[in-house]
Amino acid sequence: MTTTGKGPAPFRSAHTPSGNARPNATPPHAARATAPPVYRPDNAPRHGAPRNGVTAHVPPRPPAASHVAAAAQLTPRSRPSPPPAYRPERTNTAPAQARMAPPHGPVQARPASQARPLQAHRPGAAAAATGVVQPMSMSWGEWAFTGLGGALGVGGALVAGVGAMPLVGLGLLAWVLSRLDLRAMGAALGRVSLAALALSCASFSFNFFLKAYRWHRLLLAQGIVLPPAVSLAAYLSGQFYAQVTLGRVGEFFRIEALFERNVGAGAALASSIFDRLLDLFVVLLTGGVFAVFVLGGRVEIALLVLASVVAGALLLRALLFSLGSRSTGRVQRALSGLSHRPWLGRIAKLVRDLAEGMQPMMRIRPLTEALVWTFVPWVFYFNALFVLADALGLDVSRTLLTATAAVSALAALLPITISGLGARELIYITALGHHGVPGEPAAVLALLHLFVMSASAICFGLLGVGWRQRQRL
Repeated sequence: MTTTGKGPAPFRSAHTPSGNARPNATPPHAARATAPPVYRPDNAPRHGAPRNGVTAHVPPRPPAASHVAAAAQLTPRSRPSPPPAYRPERTNTAPAQARMAPPHGPVQARPASQARPLQAHRPGAAAAATGVVQPMSMSWGEWAFTGLGGALGVGGALVAGVGAMPLVGLGLLAWVLSRLDLRAMGAALGRVSLAALALSCASFSFNFFLKAYRWHRLLLAQGIVLPPAVSLAAYLSGQFYAQVTLGRVGEFFRIEALFERNVGAGAALASSIFDRLLDLFVVLLTGGVFAVFVLGGRVEIALLVLASVVAGALLLRALLFSLGSRSTGRVQRALSGLSHRPWLGRIAKLVRDLAEGMQPMMRIRPLTEALVWTFVPWVFYFNALFVLADALGLDVSRTLLTATAAVSALAALLPITISGLGARELIYITALGHHGVPGEPAAVLALLHLFVMSASAICFGLLGVGWRQRQRL
């Protein structure tokens, strides 16, 4: 065999294509035996598979800490290149020409304490070497569990916050009672007879039934025909739940009788919300006007307050008409602009449905009838307070008691109290105290009035709850 050039002859297989042995061929194991040991890192492929019945010599894998020390003993020119199949992770961002240029002198080894083992090809190896955080992949079950945990945490915080709200009113009541003489309160309570309590409860209960009839008439104005027994039972059950909820929101539970008859949420809530707006109008009107006279104001100021309350009611009526109308006005365009947003669009639709459901009740004839059936029940409401004040022997005017009761009725709508407990007593003590009434009888009057209202509402409310259960059967 002749060769051209000065380089060694290329190695040829020991066998010819026909399978015969080549006479002067060097055996593969002999050629490999004289080759210097080749350094291979941990992640380089091993070439120790048997070839022609002879297993090539594979040096043992050095420990991870000795990689750098072994690399330092080889010069860049004497160190063989890795096999073609080896593809290490490139963490150097220098240009290719600069990476391929051999450095001058031997490779400087790091101390053993700073040596880093070579990373194998596995997901996340580059992130661990470069410090780049890769996005975490989660299954749908893990996402659902995480979302459920977050929702439970937020819901628990809200429930804890709502549950702690009544503590504000109870704390206020405890502070008020701590500043009063409990013996004097007991003596004032002893002057109230059972007949006076019964008469006060009867007056307030009559207020209940009149408001139930008003709600029934509002439903008829909407075109919703509900049997009188069902409307009365639903209204009484709502009054029971109103006594045990913040801001008396439990009274809206009466709309369940409308849901049974496939009445929409907007139309069902419209009568209950309009019912509360009527009471709010009467309370603001009487409380504002009578408060002016209590504070020693003139008639002109009282008329100004009366005109302000009436003007506010008329503006609200016009706004509700605009919200519930089908015409393309400014208000309707503003609500339509919110329809593409998820939550705001739902709120806007609910507001439009409520306003549309209130439109039949805001006409002149139904509205006038509803106002009549609103003022009359409040007369019996205030009369229950007058009976208790007379039983306590309080020498105060009816105007002062009306203004005080109206303001305390607004306090019952606060979300920090249950039926105004705590705030009501403070209002009575402050208002009646300016007219020479001691704090103990004033606090007893407030507590007795609240007791009469709560006892009547709970008794008739439980009757309504049981009645509704029998009607569902």
